[in-house]
Amino acid sequence: MPAGSSTGRQDDPKRPCSRSPTRLDGSLIAWYEPGVAESADPSGSASSPAGRVISVQVSEIPHRPPTPQSVVRVIPDVGIHGDRHQRPGSPRQVLLVDAEVLRNLGLRPGDLREQITVELPGLMDLPAGTRLGLGEAVLEVTGPCRPCTHIGEDLGDADPEGLRIRLEGRRGVLASVSSATGEGRIRPGDAVRVLEESGIREPTA
Repeated sequence: MPAGSSTGRQDDPKRPCSRSPTRLDGSLIAWYEPGVAESADPSGSASSPAGRVISVQVSEIPHRPPTPQSVVRVIPDVGIHGDRHQRPGSPRQVLLVDAEVLRNLGLRPGDLREQITVELPGLMDLPAGTRLGLGEAVLEVTGPCRPCTHIGEDLGDADPEGLRIRLEGRRGVLASVSSATGEGRIRPGDAVRVLEESGIREPTA
């Protein structure tokens, strides 16, 4: 699992976590372990968790892999502290990707440049306006992330356009930071809850 180390300055949002993936059937990475972990719900809701956080990353340099973290800290209406996408009022503050997509493509958390990798069935079906509780944060979905060719180029894929096509409808969803409690921390293992689902859907064209 890509969870952070339990030693050292665990709450430092810039401190990378350790990751020691092993191979399954010669191709897939064994960074994923099924199951749902419990965590505090920032909304105070007693609803059951819909999924969980698998990994968190911070992106600092364009076209470079994001750095795995043991914990990230969000700032309401700005984004993830230290991430290059943090920008007040931006609808692209956070990218969430479903772990299932990565497993199917033989990729690891962060390969699609997402800051938060989740186990959340139906992630791509969530309409814009849906609010998600993760750790000490509430994120609001702003729409799907449409794949582009440079992702395949950054990953060194032999067929970047082919990868772009395979990612259609699977690249993840973009979100903004709606609110936070405490220090706004999100960690691997935190529960993910769908707090409110909007009836507004982002146009696909």
